[in-house]
Amino acid sequence: MRDAKVGVSVNGENVVEVKLPATRGWPTYMTVDVPADGLKRGSGNTIRVEGLGDRFHIDYIQVLQ
Repeated sequence: MRDAKVGVSVNGENVVEVKLPATRGWPTYMTVDVPADGLKRGSGNTIRVEGLGDRFHIDYIQVLQ
């Protein structure tokens, strides 16, 4: 199994590409921290995660201040 890669954009601007390490199985999860550059105060932000490589599974996304 190969590592996957995702691109993250915030409000239409590319923020970062992140390598997601292979976990060797669907029931095995890993936490990956990504900077939330470009977020505006309050509501109305759009965060987009786009697959750029091999298959992957996202269980949830949590945005912290």
